[in-house]
Amino acid sequence: AVAVIVAALWLPRLGAELARQTGLGEAFVGSLFVAITTSLPEIVVSLAAVRIGALDLGIGNVLGSNLFNLLILGLDDVFYRHGPLMADAGASHSVSVAAIVIMNGLFLIGLTYKVMTKRFVVAWDTGAIAAVYVSAVALSYLLTACRPEIREHPFGTCWRRLIGTSIRRLFGRAPNQARHSDFRRGGTAGIPR
Repeated sequence: AVAVIVAALWLPRLGAELARQTGLGEAFVGSLFVAITTSLPEIVVSLAAVRIGALDLGIGNVLGSNLFNLLILGLDDVFYRHGPLMADAGASHSVSVAAIVIMNGLFLIGLTYKVMTKRFVVAWDTGAIAAVYVSAVALSYLLTACRPEIREHPFGTCWRRLIGTSIRRLFGRAPNQARHSDFRRGGTAGIPR
């Protein structure tokens, strides 16, 4: 128990330093690396419960942990002395919040409309939950490129710049830009034949 407490006190410093050195941002590092690290005991307990046939225990462990983890934000707010905690939190957390809402919705649908077969290794509901998680992590990573302006305008010029950068990386430069620049130099790339 002492080792867990010492590791828990050390982990936030390690995560903050990782975010600083990699430039990934604290929201991304916290949502991915720190979250996975602190969730390892829950994974072990849930898998052990499923292996012995105590499915509700395993599911209850995950859902109860999710509920309790959100309750921790209230405790964090008590110790945060610079004003309301949520007012100072970065807007980049909106991706995680949206993913949580969608994943919980998919879980509720899965509980309501029971899937009787698996087409692949997982049922459609758990597969969709995993796909939402992977998409949210990918989107959070992509948004780190726009980190300075996310706090003020989470879905403003960042998206336009991100899309433009993606097009340039995929095609070398934007397709219309290539045609227009060739035409300005006297080329025929922009003239239909």
